[in-house]
Amino acid sequence: LAPNNEAFDNYLTEKGFENINSIPTEMLTQLVRNHIIFGEFLAADIYTESLMTTANGHSIYFNVSNDIFINGISKVTTTNARHNYFFNGQSRF
Repeated sequence: LAPNNEAFDNYLTEKGFENINSIPTEMLTQLVRNHIIFGEFLAADIYTESLMTTANGHSIYFNVSNDIFINGISKVTTTNARHNYFFNGQSRF
């Protein structure tokens, strides 16, 4: 679950950060982990109402009508994207 550039720019402005390098490492780690759900899910796996847990242990709610929304606010604009994450050359997720 990755926010688009506009959403991230809004976050930086709201929190008073000049750029991503201004965010303390621990805060940035928490922010990133709020957007990670372990596993592989396709748009078809998201039902009318689905609840999932982020890497931070926070619950997020998906609502599907004609579009998919996260917590009733954020619209999912790209689905079925596949990503591999690496840290120091090791696959992490």
